[in-house]
Amino acid sequence: MTTIFTRDSNGHKGTTVQDIQKQRELHITTYKSSNGPLVTTATVHHIEGNLKRHRLGCGGVVGDFSQRLACTFPARVTAKTVSDQHEQCLHKLQEVLTAVDAHYAAQAKRQGLAHA
Repeated sequence: MTTIFTRDSNGHKGTTVQDIQKQRELHITTYKSSNGPLVTTATVHHIEGNLKRHRLGCGGVVGDFSQRLACTFPARVTAKTVSDQHEQCLHKLQEVLTAVDAHYAAQAKRQGLAHA
């Protein structure tokens, strides 16, 4: 698991990447969204050669796993604010990994039913 904190034109950002099974990575990212709140999300990306791909779904088990872990409205989005929220969400890592497994198990079950 690797965590980096950066700052760019959009402000402070924290990203943790955790390798998971079947050529997948879990990305936990904390950033200030365009409409104001400080958001932490968990998304799964497939590794295909040198590329990382995240398929969007419209709810249910379609597409890759994506979940919002936190959404707050701090007075200022500082490096410490981002770091604190990101670290709090990392304490939920085991819960997130369980949800990821459930998401892809439901997807596999659905695909199995579609081929039956």
